[in-house]
Amino acid sequence: MEVRYSFDAVMNQLIGWGSIKSRKAAMKRGAGENQFGVGLTNIREYAKKIGKDHELAMDLWHTNNSDAMILATIIMEVSELSRDMLEEMILVIHFYGLLDEFVFNVVAKSMYANELALEWMNAGNELIDRAGWDIIIAKVVFQKPMPVSYEILIDIILKNMKAALHRKQEVMNRCLCEIGIRNPKYTQQCIQVGEQLGHLVNKTVPKGCTSSYAPEWIVVGVKKRESNTN
Repeated sequence: MEVRYSFDAVMNQLIGWGSIKSRKAAMKRGAGENQFGVGLTNIREYAKKIGKDHELAMDLWHTNNSDAMILATIIMEVSELSRDMLEEMILVIHFYGLLDEFVFNVVAKSMYANELALEWMNAGNELIDRAGWDIIIAKVVFQKPMPVSYEILIDIILKNMKAALHRKQEVMNRCLCEIGIRNPKYTQQCIQVGEQLGHLVNKTVPKGCTSSYAPEWIVVGVKKRESNTN
């Protein structure tokens, strides 16, 4: 028998998983006050148990609580959302972590993804610009039809990434790396562009993490891809 999770039960579970330490860390990243500090692992595992429930998802979305909204992005039915609704939903997001989840879980899977990518990539708003590039990244990762060619994307990145605001710059850099990692035809070109652009952030890479410097990121990613195919 299918179990339907109630709104109150879900919110209480999220509260129970929250931690003061995680909440403070999320606030530093821009999540704001309205969140419990729940880890993404817990949210994603919980979403698997709940399954698709669009009504519950929309109730969670309208709480404006970041944790509840991230969960909502996983359990909502993409086909139930019009283009106008997607454009309205993106405007209430002020936290890049939630933005990324919304785009990867919802917008990139919608029938409007390509046209929204072109509209948002250079909208003049740091987070909406990021959303446009997030769509492109999802298309690269899952090898889906693109709104523009890889050649054009690489050229845009070379000419514009250095001047981009931080949250947009991050995803432009990731886009360059994903193209280089997943498409051998463009690997060397992406490495060369990364060398031209240089280090975006001069900071020590934590142990076990991949450098954000594109040439290093691409080399590591290619090695992982090749080891997985052998």
